[in-house]
Amino acid sequence: MASSPPSRAYFTRMGQCDADREVLPVKYGNDTKRLMFDYIRTIATNITKAFPKSKVLMWYDELEDVERTLIKEYGLDRLVTPVDLPSEMWEELAASFSTIWGASAFKGADGPNRYWNRVKAYVQNNRQWYLQAEEHGELFSDFHGFILTGWQRYDHFASLCELMPVSMVSLAINLKIVKNFVVTGPPFSDFLLQELECRRKKSKGGSATPQWFHRRMRSSSFKGAR
Repeated sequence: MASSPPSRAYFTRMGQCDADREVLPVKYGNDTKRLMFDYIRTIATNITKAFPKSKVLMWYDELEDVERTLIKEYGLDRLVTPVDLPSEMWEELAASFSTIWGASAFKGADGPNRYWNRVKAYVQNNRQWYLQAEEHGELFSDFHGFILTGWQRYDHFASLCELMPVSMVSLAINLKIVKNFVVTGPPFSDFLLQELECRRKKSKGGSATPQWFHRRMRSSSFKGAR
């Protein structure tokens, strides 16, 4: 699944500043993973104390190849909820966490220079997410749902890509996909076309595919149609 955010270099410099290098050998045995988990534990604890109803979400890649005992040692199994995971990690994370979030995208993850939205790529990806959740969701007490993101740029140093106006169809279709896998005809298609200011034609039912929406949007006065 190609649903991961384009840039995930969040903790690449852990253990490199003077303060970290001073405590790393003394407190963490030169293990930067322990340093990071201790930092996350502190942040998550402070957030949950200040906002008891809030949940701290943590991207899955910082939990890859980590022993379950280390996760439990730092209390991350009760302090954070993992977000996004490749298919091979469902059972691995289920051993430590009871709740999980899926994460996908409807725009901004298809290349740094993409100025239009290839809806089909996102539909295929989100359908795979839906199927994965159906197959493995029962491993968790609570598969909470999907975070459907519209990334503004492919990485932190790139220009804007797939702007929101040209991605509204993708958002509408993929919201439907992650809820019930398919995009049916009316009333959903009629509602979407009305909101996008397309000329209305009598609906004949059936599947409202991305190609169908694009054909209809050629007659739209919506600013993102061209």
